[in-house]
Amino acid sequence: MACKVHRVRYYNPKPQPINCVSFNKTSKQIAVARGDASIEIWDLNYAPYLVKFIPGVENGSVEALGWAKNRLLSTGLGGALIEWDLEKLCLKTTVLLTGYAAWCLDVNPDNTLVAVGTEQGYVNLYNVDNDEIVYRKLFDKQEGRILCCKFNNKGDVLVTVWEDLYFGMALLGTRGLVIHGEKLISVGVDGYLTFSSYPPKWVMRLPPMIPAPRSSICVQKKLLLLRYSNHLEVWKLGLYATNNDGNVLISNVNTTLDSSQTENNDLEQDSTIDVISRAKAENTQKQTLKLTGKPTKLVSVQTKGKKQIQCCALSPSGELVVYSTASNIRMLKLDTEDEEQSNISLSKLLINGLPEGGYLQAKSILHLYISKKSPKGVTYLVVADTVGCISVWTQNAKKFEFYVSLPQYHCLPSALVVDSQREYLIVTYVDQKEAVEPVAKRKSKPGSKNVGLRIVPIKYLAGFHWMDQDEAVTLEVLPENIVSQLPPIAATKRHGHI
Repeated sequence: MACKVHRVRYYNPKPQPINCVSFNKTSKQIAVARGDASIEIWDLNYAPYLVKFIPGVENGSVEALGWAKNRLLSTGLGGALIEWDLEKLCLKTTVLLTGYAAWCLDVNPDNTLVAVGTEQGYVNLYNVDNDEIVYRKLFDKQEGRILCCKFNNKGDVLVTVWEDLYFGMALLGTRGLVIHGEKLISVGVDGYLTFSSYPPKWVMRLPPMIPAPRSSICVQKKLLLLRYSNHLEVWKLGLYATNNDGNVLISNVNTTLDSSQTENNDLEQDSTIDVISRAKAENTQKQTLKLTGKPTKLVSVQTKGKKQIQCCALSPSGELVVYSTASNIRMLKLDTEDEEQSNISLSKLLINGLPEGGYLQAKSILHLYISKKSPKGVTYLVVADTVGCISVWTQNAKKFEFYVSLPQYHCLPSALVVDSQREYLIVTYVDQKEAVEPVAKRKSKPGSKNVGLRIVPIKYLAGFHWMDQDEAVTLEVLPENIVSQLPPIAATKRHGHI
């Protein structure tokens, strides 16, 4: 049966350049700092997966990152050495530097010393063992700004580089390189996280995207909430025409060419995947529905102080918009009773009493899902943390009570959903395995089952929502829209055009 799909392509958040990258050999995680001072932690154990996000602040700067065991350190134009709390995802310790703005740092192989190079030519040395940051030494002032510093393999020699090599590197647009096994990881001003290896030539590129959740929907009113870095937008989805029998009216049938004939050769391409290539070849015809109403932006909400948004949601009724920053949770009432959207109001609501509902092994939440009511009237709340623990709560009256914890798998869950009709919890993992848990019986489903899938290729899928059994919303970010917002030198050098 054909499915009606709202293909949302007007979601174009501004891509942020990557300033620096650092690899943790112990946990096989990389830390990435972007131009808006936000920090991302990616897990590389099975496949690249974003597990943690620390929002940036206005006028903030992160120019260098380093790992001291599992402690993350950074420095920047603020002239401080900072340690980050990776559980609470916030600043933990700040130490002021001598020499004002800092451009680089490095941790010795024993993870006991960190060196920081500054604008005025000073190199600051600190002890970072025993979970502390203690001043050790200040080296003699050098002639120019210290743009790079590096310990040798023994940790008894520190090499520094002045600004002579900086401008040549900047022209290439590459800000950092990391070796992980047989793969080279490169980052730069285009904001992409690029993985490559040779021979044979293989390239995989992860686009600059705002961390999930990026969107939320109201099925009843057909509203779509879009998340940007520091503002939200609420859209009314487009309407399609139906005949007297309730069947949709088709505008036309588009026959697409083979993907090799239609791809934009100016854009840098990933290595092909066989199953995706076959899917593109099979999806040669698409029906376009006749529209009676175009998508309309109803309202835009700017955060106070331009703080970055960490999470957002739209209530099922479409009346409430809630979002959180690093310091606040805000709830707004959206009034869209006017069918023509000529009179839209937005008002603040007070939030009182947010009790803690339970604890997981880690303090950082990776996934949170609330199911629809099952035939037995049960609502499930499923939460997964950043170490792979999955726990389930059930709603009792107005409270959620702890129900069960699932067996822990060896890698992180990439997505989860509850089939409320059959009371199954379906979890997909980063290693592309899938688990089906009948939560009502509190035990794993024995055996395995092969399921046939039909793949619909979408380049950068930023979000997906079901409106009904045969109606869905896809949130797409087009590669050409990303490139069009890049600095001219990044668009030219990395993607072939401006």
